[in-house]
Amino acid sequence: MLTVPVHGAAQAPSTSLALLAGPSSYDLSGVGTGFAAAAQFSWSPLQILVLQPSVTAFSYRSQFETRITYLFTELSYQVQPRSGRVRPFIGGGAGLAIGVAGIHETVAALHVSLGLRVRVQGGYSVQGEFRMRGIDPWSGSATDMLIGVARTL
Repeated sequence: MLTVPVHGAAQAPSTSLALLAGPSSYDLSGVGTGFAAAAQFSWSPLQILVLQPSVTAFSYRSQFETRITYLFTELSYQVQPRSGRVRPFIGGGAGLAIGVAGIHETVAALHVSLGLRVRVQGGYSVQGEFRMRGIDPWSGSATDMLIGVARTL
């Protein structure tokens, strides 16, 4: 029997978990570069759409040498090509910036993201992402430059 692949056929939704880390350039109470680490859960209900709740820990030293740590809880919407081993993506979203050390406030955060997912063997992929974030939304900013590993669940 000869089978012919059907292009455009529906694909089952997929999920993955990614852990990423890297530098984050900031302009908050002072300017400089801090450290960010993120856990991202990605759900792709359609081949081109990714919904991504995430949690990012971001730490830096203020202009007065106080260690400040934020926890960003965010929801992103991303679009990517339908298929391929290499998938660039672009997206945006919103969430909360929760001060957990050195500052104790919770404010809104908006972001845009640009990145690349590269599938490797065994359900793993390597992911790089730039996430530009407005905090409170326009009084401060942080730009994460993260790289990490994702696993399809």
